[in-house]
Amino acid sequence: MDEQRPRARAEERGGPGKGDGTTIVAPITPAGAGAVSLLRLSGPETFPIALRMTGVDSSRVSPRTLSRCTVRDGKGEEIDSALVVFFPTPGSFTGEDVVEIHLHGNPVLVERGAAAACSLGASPAAPGEFSRRAFQNGKMDLTEAEALADLIAARTAGAARAALRQLKGGIREAISP
Repeated sequence: MDEQRPRARAEERGGPGKGDGTTIVAPITPAGAGAVSLLRLSGPETFPIALRMTGVDSSRVSPRTLSRCTVRDGKGEEIDSALVVFFPTPGSFTGEDVVEIHLHGNPVLVERGAAAACSLGASPAAPGEFSRRAFQNGKMDLTEAEALADLIAARTAGAARAALRQLKGGIREAISP
């Protein structure tokens, strides 16, 4: 990446939605029991996989709008009553088609949902892979990616505020001519 430009153009990284061709899935909320857990899918087969899992057709609902659904595994067995939201490329976190499924916060349901997505063609996401794809697709630069990691790992309110300033471009603004 050119040192004079903090944000490389998306086409230099493969272009919008040009990941490695795989569709990935992972929980994006902390492990453990809670009210709600989110499962995220990203990649070229995201919408077809979500259709088979939820019965909700992305072309029939408004983007970024929650829709009620029943989540099913690849054999049609019901997993949970949930909410689903579609984020079409390029207007998503990763710059690819993204779906987030809001399940009840039981780790068993999250595992079954992720396994269902994998049985339908998704691959488990590696740690940081959603952020890596966002970077590759020009959705964030390196300082933003570092700030996001710092914000997630912050252990104090001060550290969280500093990371949030960096995420909003504080460092980039301070060093830009």
